[in-house]
Amino acid sequence: MSAKRLFSWIFLVFLFTSVTVMAGNSSADSRAVSMDEVKEVFVDPPVEYRSVPFWSWNDRMTREEIDIQLEDFKSKGIGGVFMHPRYGLITEYLSDEWFEMVSHTVEKCRELGMEAWIYDENSYPSGFAGGHVPAAMPESFNQGQGIKMKKVASLDKEDTDEAFMVLYRREDGSLAVLDPGETGNSSPGEGEYYLFEKVYHRVSKWYGGYSYVDLLVEGVTEKFLDVTMTGYEKTVGDELSGIVPGVFTDEPNIAVPNSREAIRWTPDLFSRFREKWGYSLEENLKLSWMPPFSFLLCCIRAPMAQSFTRFQRTTSRMNMAIRPASEKAESGLADMTVSTAPIMPMLDISR
Repeated sequence: MSAKRLFSWIFLVFLFTSVTVMAGNSSADSRAVSMDEVKEVFVDPPVEYRSVPFWSWNDRMTREEIDIQLEDFKSKGIGGVFMHPRYGLITEYLSDEWFEMVSHTVEKCRELGMEAWIYDENSYPSGFAGGHVPAAMPESFNQGQGIKMKKVASLDKEDTDEAFMVLYRREDGSLAVLDPGETGNSSPGEGEYYLFEKVYHRVSKWYGGYSYVDLLVEGVTEKFLDVTMTGYEKTVGDELSGIVPGVFTDEPNIAVPNSREAIRWTPDLFSRFREKWGYSLEENLKLSWMPPFSFLLCCIRAPMAQSFTRFQRTTSRMNMAIRPASEKAESGLADMTVSTAPIMPMLDISR
């Protein structure tokens, strides 16, 4: 039997098995499924097997426009939608009017036999809540998210004004950490200096006039969940696991800011590194700019990467759903179940 014919048979068996499960609709009894039933399922599949597109909300959303578009989706065989705010949105994101439109969408989907999924951000990546998080929590974005290094033979005021940390190589070859603010008149003179400057995510209208947030800063994820999900819980909490099957979270990350010379940084990196590994990262930081594949490079970057692993624990809270009303807990954010599915750090410290 040729490979092509074998593949065709395997595909047909897989297809028939999948359709059998669909037609059986999770019934307890195992029974044979006829080809007529298979054909019926293909002609009119259940809603959970139909397409569910990202439905861009990028204008003034009204009940009339929502009804028109949902009825059009339904007529084309669409099974549901992700309510996906995008750049160009006129309806104020997370406002009372916003949640009125969300509520109307859920009711219209109920009428049409469709699903209405929540999308947890205004555009993407998830975490900044359309600018609400940086507006309420400036420390979420204004402390720097990366660092780059420059080597000089002497210090001048322009260099030290831009640097937040300076390393100086002593005569014995060891490195000393210098405070840039105190090096003006007390510089050791000519020598080998390494200046470290912070880099930041760019400010953009995409992020509501702010920049993307640093998800490694303590409390940022909690602020995002509080700002974003509280309104959805009040508005459609009773519909979760029903008309509203769940919440889509989109690419929360700790990417290095736009600089090919930078590596990832966060305000408590140095203290967490020392706590975890027992030695100073500051005095060894220049090793992060060693040539690729060098032994010393691996020695410093591996523990640096592990120092960022709390990102997985922090942002896994964003891969979550709110419990339906029948399973409510007693208080606030405890009403939210948290997925234990791992989210691996998007950390590129090779740059």
